[in-house]
Amino acid sequence: RELRFAFNSAKPRPWCPEMRQAVLSELPQFEKSFESISPNPIAAASVAQVHRGILKKSLIQQFNKRKKLLRNQVAIKIVYPDARRNMEADLRSQRELCLRIDSLLNVGASTTINTILDEFDNNFPRELDLRIEAQNMRTASAIFNKRGFGHIVLVPQLLPELCSRSVLVTQFIHGTTLSDLNFNLMTIEKKKRSYALFTYCH
Repeated sequence: RELRFAFNSAKPRPWCPEMRQAVLSELPQFEKSFESISPNPIAAASVAQVHRGILKKSLIQQFNKRKKLLRNQVAIKIVYPDARRNMEADLRSQRELCLRIDSLLNVGASTTINTILDEFDNNFPRELDLRIEAQNMRTASAIFNKRGFGHIVLVPQLLPELCSRSVLVTQFIHGTTLSDLNFNLMTIEKKKRSYALFTYCH
């Protein structure tokens, strides 16, 4: 609740030529798969934003031969073209600032600072690789189904043909964010399920 101010606080970006070109460089047939793509994002964060798209009927039919897709609406998550460059610049600035402060205060923390920032350096590319997020979604879905939570926790279905390092396309599912969820208004059964799920995840 204390961090609620941070939800949806990132400023969305328009569907600009630079973003379009970044998508097409990884998925040349991307636009041909959709009837339409909303130019205005429905959600935005620091490194990516989400647009709503309408799939072409022919693609839905192909997908449904393998796995049923509930609707033709999909969520399209796109990493900002400059996200990697900006994050690299931020890490360089943080490293320089921290080392200067350490030098001024003479606290001998340069080794610790470098170790921490090296860890960020090594891991931030994974944060920007949506192929890893896609694999995590598959893993989560398999675990929840195996543990009997598949009917409680809905993991959106992936459209792998439309996914890449910078693009993630999934089934669009309407829902409520945890910050807006009123636990007091839930039925006893839902409370039991939520508690069981919470206990399992922890």
